[in-house]
Amino acid sequence: MPRAVAIITWTEKNTNMATLEKLKAELMQDPEFAQAYEEVQPELAVMRATVDARAQQNLTQTQVAEKTGIAQSEISKLENWTHNPFH
Repeated sequence: MPRAVAIITWTEKNTNMATLEKLKAELMQDPEFAQAYEEVQPELAVMRATVDARAQQNLTQTQVAEKTGIAQSEISKLENWTHNPFH
C-alpha cells in the first residue's frame, strides 16, 4: 500500500471527519495519489469487512484465530492495516 494511502486510511480511523475530508480532497488533486487510492479500495473493503464481521459476531481476534487456523498476530495485522495479504 503506498505510504500516502496508508496515511489517509489510518487518518480515517483516528480523526475528525471534516478534517479528513478536507485532507482527502487536497490529496486527491494529485493524480498519482488518486490512482493509488482507488487501486487499494477493493483490498481495504475486504479488510473492513473482516473487522465488521468479527465485531458483529462478538468474537475476539483469538477466537477468530482458533476458528480459522490463522495466527492472532496475523489477524491483528490485517485489521490494523499493517499487513496486506494481497501483495
